[in-house]
Amino acid sequence: MEKVKVSVIMGTYNEKIQWVEECINSILTQTYKNIEFIIVLDNPNNEELKKYIENVQKQDSRIVVVKNEENLGLVKTLNKALNYCTGDLIARMDADDIALKNRFSIQVKFMEENKDVAMVGTKVEFIDGNGRGLSKDKYRPTSYEEIKSHLRHGNAFAHPTLMYRKDMIMDIGGYKEVPLAEDYYLATEVITKGYKVANLEETLLMYRVREGGISKENKEKQFLVSQYIKQIYNKNLKGDNCEFDNTELENILKNEDLLKNTERYLMIVEKLEEKFSANNIFRLLCFSFKSKYNFNLVYGKLSAIAKRKLVKVG
Repeated sequence: MEKVKVSVIMGTYNEKIQWVEECINSILTQTYKNIEFIIVLDNPNNEELKKYIENVQKQDSRIVVVKNEENLGLVKTLNKALNYCTGDLIARMDADDIALKNRFSIQVKFMEENKDVAMVGTKVEFIDGNGRGLSKDKYRPTSYEEIKSHLRHGNAFAHPTLMYRKDMIMDIGGYKEVPLAEDYYLATEVITKGYKVANLEETLLMYRVREGGISKENKEKQFLVSQYIKQIYNKNLKGDNCEFDNTELENILKNEDLLKNTERYLMIVEKLEEKFSANNIFRLLCFSFKSKYNFNLVYGKLSAIAKRKLVKVG
C-alpha cells in the first residue's frame, strides 16, 4: 500500500443522490488506495441523503461520516472535517463533482517530489447537471510565481481540486469565515504566510455547473468580497500585514450605493460576454486601459462603471 495517507474532506447539503453517488464512486475507485473519506452531513433534515451516505459507509471502511446537528455552512463544515483527518495530505472534494481515477496518484506523486510545495490544484472540465461536457480549462496558472501574480486579479485555483499538507492548513488555522469566497482567501493567505503553491497541467476533476447557479444578490456580494480580498492581498504583498476584518466587510456589503454600482457593472460585463468570447473581452478591456497591467482596475475599482467608488481596506 502507498505510504502517504490522503484524507479526503467533503460536505454535503442538498445535492442530488445521483450526483453524490457519482462523486463518492469516483473517490472510492481511485487508483490511489491509501485514503480516508470524511463526509460531513450538513443538512440534518435531508433524510434521503443521510440514509444513502450511511449505507455507503457500511460498504467501505475508509468512509467516516460526521453529522452536524444543525446547518453550519461550508466553512465550519470543512473545519470540522479537518479535525477528523489522520492523513499527512488533505484533498478537497465537492459532493456534485467527479474526480478522475488517477487524480490522487498524480497529486501525491507531485507533492512527494516537491516537498517545498504546500498546496496543489489541477485543471477541470466543466459539466452540466446531466454530466455532459461544457468546456475545459484553457488556462490556469501553474507555477508559484504565476499563481502569486494571478491572485492579484482573482482566484487561481478550482477549490475541489486542491490537495494540501495537513501541517500547513493547521498552521494557518484552517478556513476563515469569508462569505462566498473562502477558497480565494485561503489561496491568498497560503501565499502571504510564505508557503509555495502550484497547479498541475492535467485535467483531473469534472466540475459540475448547476442550473441557476449563484443568485443575483450573491453575485454582487461575491464580487465585492473578492475586491476586498484582492486589496488585502496586494497590501500584504507590499508588507503591510493587513488582516481580514469581518466588521469592515459587513459595512461594505450593506452599502446600497456600492451594491447598485456593482449591479450595473456586472450587467455590462454580462452583456459583453453575450457578444464576445472571454478572451476578446480581456483584450478589449486591456485596450481600454492601454495596458494589460491595468486590467485589475476594471475589477478592482469599478471606476469605468460607477462613479469611481472603491472598496477600501483600512
